[in-house]
Amino acid sequence: MTSITLRAGCVLAGIGMLALRSPAVAQGSGSEAAKTGAPHVETLTLKTTVREIVKAKESLGHADCVVMPSAHELLVVDNHGRKTIDVLSLDGRYKRTMPTQGFPDMEGLVHVSGNTFAAIDEKDREITLLTITAMTPKITKASGKTYPLDLPDSANNGLEGITSDPDNKCFYVVNEGPLAVYKVVLAEGTAEISTLFDAKKKLAGHCRDLLDLTYDRVSRHLFFLSDESEVIVETDMEGAVLSKHPIPAGLPEGIAFSPDRSQLYLIDQKGILYIYDVKWAGP
Repeated sequence: MTSITLRAGCVLAGIGMLALRSPAVAQGSGSEAAKTGAPHVETLTLKTTVREIVKAKESLGHADCVVMPSAHELLVVDNHGRKTIDVLSLDGRYKRTMPTQGFPDMEGLVHVSGNTFAAIDEKDREITLLTITAMTPKITKASGKTYPLDLPDSANNGLEGITSDPDNKCFYVVNEGPLAVYKVVLAEGTAEISTLFDAKKKLAGHCRDLLDLTYDRVSRHLFFLSDESEVIVETDMEGAVLSKHPIPAGLPEGIAFSPDRSQLYLIDQKGILYIYDVKWAGP
């Protein structure tokens, strides 16, 4: 099937595979990555679209996705009426569902190490460390260790995503609006919080909101998902924008890389899963 490169301003429909090439993000000479030669994502090529990952009578409200490396499975959070985590194969086939309990509004889930995952709850403003395996039948908040986040209450316009940085033993979380990116270090039952960079300044003109983020350990870059701007934006750890990739209009909620970095998963609130092939550029 032929791949088609989309550049800024182009709109195409009815194509089975799309190559989304990063448009220039700096005036005149292209992206910061291109100028510095830094490794970055050059294209995201839409490989598969799964229109209905799970059939349910209740309304769906998928909020995030994360790969469980030990089982080679994709976990998809539904924080609406169902309050579940749907388990899929890495090509998007439904396998089973794990009910969740005790999470009023789980907005993000990330793999930390081994069988340890971290969930972030927008309403309770907490991070909970959980053990999840291929044999886990149900996920309860009480079974994990919870850390309150001392951040201003933004009602339902607050914490939307979490990612893990194992090398620096910390997490990064995003606030939907006003835009904010925080570094969180968990220690002795408390969460130490600091601002990673000024997101309102660094992401101005690129992201009007922030719905999720994911960290790439190899390039040491962050990838931000914006619903209102309909893009995935790649930055360095200081917030300099390195690449931008348009995404289909809809209700995007979560993103995650495969363990080998060759694919990127994007989950829509309505349960539509997009699987992209990733082409990296640079050394």
